[in-house]
This record gives sequence, C-alpha cells and structure tokens, in this order.
Amino acid sequence: MNLEIFCLCRRAETVEGTLNIAGVWDAFQVAGVPVVMQPFYAAARLRLESHETGDYEFTFRLLDADGALIGPAVSGHQRSMQLSGMPFGSISYVQRFEGWRWERPGLYACHLDVNGSELGMYPFWIAVQRPSGQAPSGPQRRSNH
Repeated sequence: MNLEIFCLCRRAETVEGTLNIAGVWDAFQVAGVPVVMQPFYAAARLRLESHETGDYEFTFRLLDADGALIGPAVSGHQRSMQLSGMPFGSISYVQRFEGWRWERPGLYACHLDVNGSELGMYPFWIAVQRPSGQAPSGPQRRSNH
C-alpha cells in the first residue's frame, strides 16, 4: 500500500471511485486567535496491490508544534473494491473537519494513520493577518534614502 495523495483542502468528495479535491492549502490566514475555523477537509488516496483488498481504517490526528493533540483523533472506515484480475487498485477517503478551535498561531500538522500505521504527515500554518498599514514584526532594514 502506498500513499499517493494526502492534503488539507477547502472541499473534497469521492464520487464513483474518483477523488475530487478543490482548494488545497498549507497556510490558513485568520483575523485573530482564538478562532473557530470554517469547515475543511483531509483527502487521501492509497494505491493498493491486488492482494490488499479488505477494510481500511483511516485515522486523522491534528497536532500542534509541540506534538500535543488538538481535539480528538477522527476515524472512519472504507472497504476497498474487489480488484478482479487488475494488478493494482486504489481507495480514496475524505474526512470533514468542522468546529475546530485554534488557540494560537503557528505550525501544526495533520497525521494520517491507516490500519494503525502512520502513512503521512501534512504540515500547515495558522497565521494571523496583519491589519493594513501595520509594519511587519521583527528586524527592519534601514534605508539610506
């Protein structure tokens, strides 16, 4: 089993064996924290060899930069289709996240476990937008003009 696709996005769905993804992101701009984010999705697609049929448990864990779990792990099951003579197949899974509260900006990661083994990690940022006209924080370069 190989992880072909794993991302966070604004929308995702599976339709008749296809995985449709829109609005992939790795940084989310918010006006301030704490914030409850609008719904988002995790999308994953596995490539399976012909002998890898059966039930698959997908578990998503959101962790902060210190490795602390943000809310409960979210799990679901998907059964692979019978591959009948094909040398390989695939399985797609989409998980919706709604009502997640972020207490501070910074680096986070979504971890994907399949049948108890970690297959992927997707890092992302929660960033607070600066009001217009506000100088960026940190060291500033001086101009000689």
